[in-house]
Formats: sequence, C-alpha cells, structure tokens
Amino acid sequence: MIKYMQYEEYESKVKLFHQERVERFHFNFSLVNQIHKEGEYVHDKFMNIEIKSVKFEDSLFENCYFEDVRSTNTYFENCTIKNTVFYNTGRCYICARILTNQSICP
Repeated sequence: MIKYMQYEEYESKVKLFHQERVERFHFNFSLVNQIHKEGEYVHDKFMNIEIKSVKFEDSLFENCYFEDVRSTNTYFENCTIKNTVFYNTGRCYICARILTNQSICP
C-alpha cells in the first residue's frame, strides 16, 4: 500500500510537454520527472546536467549536442535524431531513427 501511494505521488509530479519547439537553447539545468511528446529540438545544447526519469516520445533532435549528461531512467522512444552528438553521456536508451554518422552513447 505504501509503495502504491509513493507511486501515485510520483505520478502526480510528472510534467508533460506537448509539441514544444525549442531552438538554439542551452539547457544548463536538470530535467526531472518529465514527458516530452512530439517536440522539436533544433541546434540545442544539453551540457553538464542530469536527466532523471524523462521520456522523449516521437520527438525530433536535429543538430543537437549532449555532453557530460548524467541520466537515469531516460528514454528516447520513436524519436528522430539527426546530426546530433552524444559525448560522455554514459548509458542512454534510444529507440529512434538515427540519421547521422555520429556515435550514439560512446
């Protein structure tokens, strides 16, 4: 019962972002307990941050750069990743169309 109540509380704190377009933005803050659906991220930088319990669904990442990102329970589901670099990101979980020659999760 306690575990169920903890889960309910956690679920109530999840933030949903739908069809957001973010362009030329430098994410320098942590992303926690979020779901991003049908988003577009173009020329964005994700550097020196933590991404925890975040799911990106049906989103586009084009010309983005991820560096020194620590992630836990982070998923890219059915995303399109174009010309995007993941450098020193540890493990990430990607189910995506990858349209780049860059390495993913080195």
